[in-house]
Amino acid sequence: MMDVLTTLVQGAPPAEPDPAATTNYWQLAGFSVDEAGALPSLSLLEVARSLLAVPRKIPPEKPELEVDCSFGQGTCAWQQDASDDFDWNPADHDNGDGYYMAVPAFIGHKKDVGRLKLLLTDLNPKGIYCLIFSYRLAGDRVGKLQVIVGNNSHTPSWEQSLADDEQWKTGQMEVFVGDESSMNITFEAERGKGKTGEIGVDNVILVSGLCPEDHLTLAV
Repeated sequence: MMDVLTTLVQGAPPAEPDPAATTNYWQLAGFSVDEAGALPSLSLLEVARSLLAVPRKIPPEKPELEVDCSFGQGTCAWQQDASDDFDWNPADHDNGDGYYMAVPAFIGHKKDVGRLKLLLTDLNPKGIYCLIFSYRLAGDRVGKLQVIVGNNSHTPSWEQSLADDEQWKTGQMEVFVGDESSMNITFEAERGKGKTGEIGVDNVILVSGLCPEDHLTLAV
């Protein structure tokens, strides 16, 4: 390699330029050439640095969509938890564009919970996924929304109990899979003191890979 670079830099015996040649690979590598297409006098270090600086484009892996549920066609693969205090129910969007799952504030009593569960299968063991969803907490002291990940876990991985307004917002969290290839994702709504409003969830998406650094906003 050094012999080749030395020959290229210090110069080989001059040769007649080929008029048919249309590609100058020194120019492609970012070097300046003279009118004859020859390389000016450069050090070996300058040549090596320039060659190493040529960018290599590596195509990113395409994320695989595991779950896509807008609840417009029922409740997808989600199931009501039979051991909780109340069920989630479909509700109409204000703009008439489909349905979402909701817990009205007048259902149940303070501290009562309702769980909407999804069993995910065929996951990659030791894999990483990003869970993205739309949610809203509408009403004074309406309660709390939690996301619980894992087959036997009762500790929330994501939680929201306060809202600046009643608008839909986007939540996201990373899900790390262990040795198993299946796991549960649970949305748990806990009733508060309020008597008006609701807790809502929509547009639940699970994709392979880390969550984006720029927080996404899902249209509702």
